[in-house]
Amino acid sequence: MLTNLEWLLPVPGDYRARLKAVRAAIAAVSDPVAIEEELHALSLARLDLNQLGHLAGAAATHAATATAPGPLARLRVGLLGSGTLDLLAAAIPGAALRHRVIATVTAGDYGSAIRDAIDPTSAFRAENFDTAVVCLDHRTLGLDQPRATAADAQAAVAAAVATINAIAAGLAHNVSGAIIVTTLVAPVEPLFGSFDAVEAGSVGAMITAFNAELAGMAAAKA
Repeated sequence: MLTNLEWLLPVPGDYRARLKAVRAAIAAVSDPVAIEEELHALSLARLDLNQLGHLAGAAATHAATATAPGPLARLRVGLLGSGTLDLLAAAIPGAALRHRVIATVTAGDYGSAIRDAIDPTSAFRAENFDTAVVCLDHRTLGLDQPRATAADAQAAVAAAVATINAIAAGLAHNVSGAIIVTTLVAPVEPLFGSFDAVEAGSVGAMITAFNAELAGMAAAKA
């Protein structure tokens, strides 16, 4: 997904040498224009996750130590989600360089996305972000068990939507820009197969209903 993008270039043969050189330039606090243009140029290759992470690390060091602004925009990103966020936290800054943005990502603690967003005393709420990304799974939102009736299913979806609204309200205190909430991914193995689509109490149907509610919320704010 990260490398098989048609517009990306082949990884240059001297990639490691160029990354080493730009790291040396960053350590020497050299010309920020040249540094940032090289970071952007290197990001345009079909880098794997490990390479993106190394490039993102160089960009983060530069952002923290540069004494003058360069041509790339800065973006402070707060990241909350279910489970381990290491892969996203590494991929976002590297991919952002492809769009001429130096993104600094701060991830919430493992398994504490809701608390991090809602608790005014949380370390996450003490940060100031330009944007936040919330990527929860259906288990965190209580949509992991089938419901006996359509009414019960509707109540479960409404509770999940209420949780998202509470998270967004909490993050509004320390996020100046957009709060991005990802849609839910259905389990690989559906409960009733394709019949999940018409059984309102199935996990798959509740996830579909939640995603529709989320899309409606986003459209209303557009």
